[in-house]
Amino acid sequence: MTASAMALTACDRDGPAVEQTALSSSGPPKTAERPLPPGSFNSNWLTHGRTFGEQRFSPGEFAAYAADSGERLWAFPAQTGVTAGPVTYAIDGEQYVSVAVGWGTITGILGGPAVAPLQMKNRSRVLTFRLGGSAQLPVLPDPVPIPLPDVPEQRASDNTVLEGHRVFAQRCLVCHGFSAVSGGLVSDLRYSDRQVYAQWDAIVLGGSLSSNGMPPFAGVVTPAQSQAIKAYIIDRAHALLSGMD
Repeated sequence: MTASAMALTACDRDGPAVEQTALSSSGPPKTAERPLPPGSFNSNWLTHGRTFGEQRFSPGEFAAYAADSGERLWAFPAQTGVTAGPVTYAIDGEQYVSVAVGWGTITGILGGPAVAPLQMKNRSRVLTFRLGGSAQLPVLPDPVPIPLPDVPEQRASDNTVLEGHRVFAQRCLVCHGFSAVSGGLVSDLRYSDRQVYAQWDAIVLGGSLSSNGMPPFAGVVTPAQSQAIKAYIIDRAHALLSGMD
């Protein structure tokens, strides 16, 4: 296995049936020192034999290491987060390795403060590799800056903002991220426009955006708590504007 021997090949959803293979086993190589990824999240291993190991890395690459020495053999830029575990299988005697990429799992949902600095959008794909493959991913377009929000003036008291933070952490954090920083899979509430704030209770309590995945929270949070959450989000948006976030 050389560093250039493994490359991307297209997935064939209508291809022949996949044969089960005994080449794979879970767990890190026992004889190799684990390489540490540059992000905040480590990853799972897929190993086979004594000479080759693979690891998925959250910060946008899929890498291969020698299982007996830990030597880095090869890496592929996935252009997005890699949080799923890889699998290996054989079709007509040829081995493949596949991995689903994109910001899924708890990392992409509430890990916003860790994911956002990586500046990697969610790009959901299944990447499949084989020896001798030569396909490459399309070149990414230049990033488009997100316009800063037009934030209403903060009229709530400090105590109301603190209450909003408490309720947000209890009811909203698991989708909208720590400190209201999105991991990219759902809306980043700090960038809400004035139209969102004007319809806040209709959205939060009434479910006016339920068709977009935001369910109603009437009966879960009170109207006063809804307004406290709004005050907290306005506070977080002002922190973003001031460069304090």
